[in-house]
Amino acid sequence: TPGKGINSHFYTADADECGVVKASADWQFEARVFRVLAPGPTGNCPAGSVPVCRLYNNGQSVAPNHWYTTNFATRATMLGKGWIAEGYGDQGLIMCSPV
Repeated sequence: TPGKGINSHFYTADADECGVVKASADWQFEARVFRVLAPGPTGNCPAGSVPVCRLYNNGQSVAPNHWYTTNFATRATMLGKGWIAEGYGDQGLIMCSPV
């Protein structure tokens, strides 16, 4: 929310997670900005889609921030810098992007 709360964008394919964030006074729902698929509970993406990882900096530096990547080497680098994986399964997938 500009001027108060967290200064970051937050994307999810999970309707329940979206509901929790929308219920918080610290966040402002902007819109549905794109269509993605949700991974299965074990973190598997359906055929014809690419896994997307979401990482959170846990408030490091001045402001909380999220990082989204389809590259697992980038994900590993960010984890090494103290970022936290958010999502499903061992790889922390948050959504699946159509190819």
